[in-house]
Amino acid sequence: MTAKRTRLVVAALIVIAAAAACGGSPAGPSLSLAGAWSGALTFVTAGVTVTDSVTATLSQSGSSVTGGWTSAGGTTGQLTLTAAADITGTTTISQTTITGQVCSGSTSVSGTATSSRLELSLGALTATGSCPWATNQQIVLTR
Repeated sequence: MTAKRTRLVVAALIVIAAAAACGGSPAGPSLSLAGAWSGALTFVTAGVTVTDSVTATLSQSGSSVTGGWTSAGGTTGQLTLTAAADITGTTTISQTTITGQVCSGSTSVSGTATSSRLELSLGALTATGSCPWATNQQIVLTR
Protein backbone atom coordinates (compact mmCIF):
# COMPACT_ATOMS: atom_id res chain seq x y z
CA MET A 1 0.00 0.00 0.00
CA THR A 2 1.34 3.43 -0.85
CA ALA A 3 1.84 6.11 1.79
CA LYS A 4 -0.91 8.22 0.22
CA ARG A 5 -3.38 5.31 0.26
CA THR A 6 -2.47 4.48 3.89
CA ARG A 7 -3.18 8.11 4.92
CA LEU A 8 -6.57 7.97 3.14
CA VAL A 9 -7.51 4.72 4.90
CA VAL A 10 -6.50 6.13 8.30
CA ALA A 11 -8.43 9.36 7.63
CA ALA A 12 -11.51 7.38 6.57
CA LEU A 13 -11.33 5.28 9.76
CA ILE A 14 -11.09 8.44 11.89
CA VAL A 15 -14.15 9.95 10.16
CA ILE A 16 -16.13 6.72 10.61
CA ALA A 17 -15.20 6.50 14.30
CA ALA A 18 -16.14 10.16 14.88
CA ALA A 19 -19.47 9.70 13.10
CA ALA A 20 -20.25 6.61 15.15
CA ALA A 21 -19.43 8.44 18.40
CA CYS A 22 -21.61 11.43 17.52
CA GLY A 23 -24.47 9.83 15.68
CA GLY A 24 -24.67 6.32 17.04
CA SER A 25 -27.74 4.97 18.73
CA PRO A 26 -28.20 6.15 22.32
CA ALA A 27 -26.91 3.83 24.99
CA GLY A 28 -29.92 4.56 27.22
CA PRO A 29 -30.52 7.16 29.86
CA SER A 30 -27.52 8.17 31.91
CA LEU A 31 -29.81 9.50 34.66
CA SER A 32 -31.05 6.78 36.99
CA LEU A 33 -34.01 7.79 39.16
CA ALA A 34 -35.06 4.33 40.33
CA GLY A 35 -35.10 3.70 44.05
CA ALA A 36 -36.25 5.12 47.37
CA TRP A 37 -36.50 8.90 47.85
CA SER A 38 -37.51 11.14 50.76
CA GLY A 39 -38.08 14.84 51.20
CA ALA A 40 -40.85 17.40 51.50
CA LEU A 41 -44.18 18.37 49.96
CA THR A 42 -44.65 22.13 50.28
CA PHE A 43 -47.83 24.04 49.47
CA VAL A 44 -49.70 27.24 50.30
CA THR A 45 -53.18 27.12 51.83
CA ALA A 46 -55.12 30.07 53.25
CA GLY A 47 -51.97 32.18 52.82
CA VAL A 48 -49.87 29.84 54.97
CA THR A 49 -46.96 27.74 53.63
CA VAL A 50 -47.23 24.15 54.83
CA THR A 51 -44.43 21.56 54.66
CA ASP A 52 -45.13 17.84 54.98
CA SER A 53 -42.55 15.03 54.82
CA VAL A 54 -42.89 12.73 51.81
CA THR A 55 -41.41 9.46 50.56
CA ALA A 56 -41.42 8.02 47.05
CA THR A 57 -40.38 4.77 45.43
CA LEU A 58 -39.60 5.03 41.72
CA SER A 59 -39.04 2.39 39.02
CA GLN A 60 -37.36 3.07 35.70
CA SER A 61 -37.40 1.39 32.30
CA GLY A 62 -35.25 3.26 29.79
CA SER A 63 -36.15 6.91 30.26
CA SER A 64 -39.68 6.16 31.59
CA VAL A 65 -40.01 6.61 35.35
CA THR A 66 -43.08 5.66 37.40
CA GLY A 67 -43.81 5.30 41.06
CA GLY A 68 -45.86 6.24 44.06
CA TRP A 69 -45.42 8.88 46.73
CA THR A 70 -46.96 9.35 50.18
CA SER A 71 -46.83 12.25 52.61
CA ALA A 72 -46.89 11.93 56.39
CA GLY A 73 -50.21 13.84 56.32
CA GLY A 74 -51.82 11.12 54.20
CA THR A 75 -51.68 12.69 50.74
CA THR A 76 -50.71 10.11 48.10
CA GLY A 77 -49.98 10.12 44.41
CA GLN A 78 -48.50 8.40 41.39
CA LEU A 79 -45.73 9.95 39.29
CA THR A 80 -45.05 9.36 35.60
CA LEU A 81 -41.85 11.11 34.49
CA THR A 82 -39.26 11.13 31.74
CA ALA A 83 -35.72 10.84 33.11
CA ALA A 84 -33.82 13.97 32.10
CA ALA A 85 -32.08 16.91 33.77
CA ASP A 86 -35.14 19.05 32.91
CA ILE A 87 -37.89 16.69 33.95
CA THR A 88 -41.53 16.67 32.87
CA GLY A 89 -44.44 14.38 33.53
CA THR A 90 -47.69 14.01 35.40
CA THR A 91 -48.87 13.12 38.87
CA THR A 92 -52.09 12.00 40.41
CA ILE A 93 -52.91 13.22 43.89
CA SER A 94 -55.39 11.96 46.46
CA GLN A 95 -56.20 13.24 49.92
CA THR A 96 -58.93 12.43 52.44
CA THR A 97 -60.40 15.51 54.16
CA ILE A 98 -61.16 15.65 57.87
CA THR A 99 -64.80 14.94 56.99
CA GLY A 100 -63.79 11.70 55.24
CA GLN A 101 -64.29 12.91 51.67
CA VAL A 102 -61.64 11.70 49.21
CA CYS A 103 -60.34 14.46 46.95
CA SER A 104 -58.35 13.39 43.90
CA GLY A 105 -56.99 14.92 40.72
CA SER A 106 -54.11 14.91 38.28
CA THR A 107 -51.77 17.57 37.00
CA SER A 108 -48.56 18.21 35.13
CA VAL A 109 -45.17 18.10 36.83
CA SER A 110 -41.99 19.90 35.81
CA GLY A 111 -38.65 20.53 37.43
CA THR A 112 -35.06 19.41 37.58
CA ALA A 113 -33.42 16.09 38.34
CA THR A 114 -30.03 14.70 39.22
CA SER A 115 -29.23 11.19 40.38
CA SER A 116 -29.57 12.38 43.98
CA ARG A 117 -32.15 15.22 43.90
CA LEU A 118 -35.60 15.81 42.34
CA GLU A 119 -37.27 19.22 42.47
CA LEU A 120 -40.81 19.04 41.12
CA SER A 121 -43.43 21.79 40.74
CA LEU A 122 -47.01 20.61 40.38
CA GLY A 123 -49.35 22.38 38.00
CA ALA A 124 -52.63 23.87 39.20
CA LEU A 125 -55.26 21.39 40.33
CA THR A 126 -58.91 22.13 39.64
CA ALA A 127 -61.14 22.12 42.71
CA THR A 128 -63.71 19.33 42.60
CA GLY A 129 -66.86 19.67 44.67
CA SER A 130 -65.81 20.69 48.15
CA CYS A 131 -62.18 19.77 47.48
CA PRO A 132 -60.19 22.97 47.13
CA TRP A 133 -56.54 22.34 46.30
CA ALA A 134 -53.62 24.25 47.75
CA THR A 135 -51.47 26.35 45.42
CA ASN A 136 -47.76 26.38 44.69
CA GLN A 137 -47.33 22.67 45.40
CA GLN A 138 -43.75 21.43 45.20
CA ILE A 139 -42.08 18.13 45.97
CA VAL A 140 -38.35 18.06 46.70
CA LEU A 141 -36.82 14.59 47.09
CA THR A 142 -33.29 13.40 47.83
CA ARG A 143 -31.60 10.06 48.31
